[in-house]
Amino acid sequence: MYRVLIADDEPSIPEGMKQIINWEDFGLEVCGVAYNGSQALEMVRNFGADILITDIQMPKMNGLELIKSIKELELDTRFIVLSGYDDFQYLKESIKLGIENYLIKPVNTEELSSTLINTLDKIRSQPKQKIYSQSDIEIIRSNILYRWVTDSISEAELKERSLLLDINIDRTPFAACLLRLHCPKSDVVNKTKDILSAAEKICSDTISQKDLGMVFSTPFGDIAFIINCNGCSEDYSILSTALSECMTGIKDSLQVDSFITVGGFENEINQFPRSFKRALELQQYSIIMPLNSIRYYGEKTSLKTKAQVEGIISFEEINSLVVTRNAASLATYLDSAFDRLKEAAGITPAFVQNTALEILFFILNSARSVLDGIDLSETIECRLSDIYNMQHIDEIREFVKEMSEITVAVLVNRYNNMNPIVKRVVDYVRLNYSEDICLKTLAIELNINPNYLGQLFKDETGEFFNDYINKIRVNKAKELLLRTKSSTKEISSAVGYTDPNYFYRIFKKYTCVSPTEFRASKV
Repeated sequence: MYRVLIADDEPSIPEGMKQIINWEDFGLEVCGVAYNGSQALEMVRNFGADILITDIQMPKMNGLELIKSIKELELDTRFIVLSGYDDFQYLKESIKLGIENYLIKPVNTEELSSTLINTLDKIRSQPKQKIYSQSDIEIIRSNILYRWVTDSISEAELKERSLLLDINIDRTPFAACLLRLHCPKSDVVNKTKDILSAAEKICSDTISQKDLGMVFSTPFGDIAFIINCNGCSEDYSILSTALSECMTGIKDSLQVDSFITVGGFENEINQFPRSFKRALELQQYSIIMPLNSIRYYGEKTSLKTKAQVEGIISFEEINSLVVTRNAASLATYLDSAFDRLKEAAGITPAFVQNTALEILFFILNSARSVLDGIDLSETIECRLSDIYNMQHIDEIREFVKEMSEITVAVLVNRYNNMNPIVKRVVDYVRLNYSEDICLKTLAIELNINPNYLGQLFKDETGEFFNDYINKIRVNKAKELLLRTKSSTKEISSAVGYTDPNYFYRIFKKYTCVSPTEFRASKV
């Protein structure tokens, strides 16, 4: 374990850091807390420290004086500086002394975590070497650039810092690009270390050689580009060529896929964060676009059609297996469906991911069409985004089968623990939702008081009978709207509503849109 000493005259700051960071996960331990510079220096003299996190303003000895004194001891301590406000003079002095980062209070957890990771890398790989000022400048430079793209620095301060940190903000317009690595699952832990560092160098060298702008890594493990080359906004081929070279270099050198988004050009410094925000939002398209490609703001995307999915996947078959709780047959069917996906011509990894998500969403909706009250948020829905990190179809196949098995198991458990009378009602509605069904008729059939049956059904399922049957019918109507060309009137009749106008009102009540709007929104 590496030792961390925190020096700050505000007791809440060290205590807060102990709470927001899981130090053991980093291989660190907080060996002490000092409330003034003299006390911190004495603790370092007596016990040593691998990392010192110090405030600038402290009684008896300020943070800069403390760092100078510790350096005179010729120890291998690394320094992270805190300040309650931005001060350009303090920043310059800190850089001269050699620090890991200059953080503004309140401390951002992600930025502190990223700084600790980078600091530990240096400690482990260069335990006896001094950190030179150029390395420190790059750390501070990345911090300033990130504050710029996230709109957390004033234009006046940015201009002031740019003079010291060699940030070119005079050439316009600006465009933000974001490159996200898609590492194999086994390399995810190292993504922000060796792989990210090597990928950033490839991009930086390419962009620098072509004089297109600046490159830096974000605290979240993405590589950001600030493009401000002459002519790039008029001729996108210049930018496209450079970005393609970056992706090719990463793929050839590191065997890692990537995906780049371009947020569009902005003419003003204070408008540039909009471009970065758009580039960040566009990263969601990596799931429906091939890896090692570029997505531009404003670009239309040609997606695979639902008809193409329907030719490979039978959602009717999946629905039947889910509602009948047949887990074994569902697993077998999914195996065969993914075999067909693997053999289909022109199917990209992103299309496989997108189809897998559609299958899982459909399975969840099918389960809820039987028992709407089941909660799958913690067991399944929170894990759906895991598909984004899966690059091989067999890995995706096993994930879909696992999630399907869990869904059916939850359904079986709820069904088995249900009152036998309510079970019969649920099964009857599932099989006969298209017929004229009312609770009073079912109560007579079951030889039970209608009021008692209604209350029993509410207690067991969490909803009133009329709501339950309406949701069953609306869910089935949504399926028919998406997967058939039947008219609204035909669908209304197929799901048990003889009056199309009544069906329209019910559908809008439960979905907040009309049947026609629902169909149009999913095309």
